[in-house]
Amino acid sequence: MSDEHEHHLSEGIHHVRRLSEPDDRLGRLAAAMFDALEAHPEYGDGVKAIVMLDTSGEGTIAHHGYDEDDDGVFVALLLHLTAIAKANGMTVDLIGIPNSPEGL
Repeated sequence: MSDEHEHHLSEGIHHVRRLSEPDDRLGRLAAAMFDALEAHPEYGDGVKAIVMLDTSGEGTIAHHGYDEDDDGVFVALLLHLTAIAKANGMTVDLIGIPNSPEGL
């Protein structure tokens, strides 16, 4: 990973929003990727996608095929992250943390 990319990631996430339609360059690129997915002859029911795009100063994540309030997108993202780590000889351990002391 380049120093520039590490610096970008270390800055954290400062501007978070949820939109139904893309309103910036990376959002439009993600939407175009989903359009290409739907146009592919092998596209069919059950195909879902998560796209993460990143530059040195901005990033976006978009999903397609998941219900708007479906937590399945989070499960899929974590499962894919775990698989990427495993393929690279690493381990990802997921630990649930309760939102309140009552959950302990």
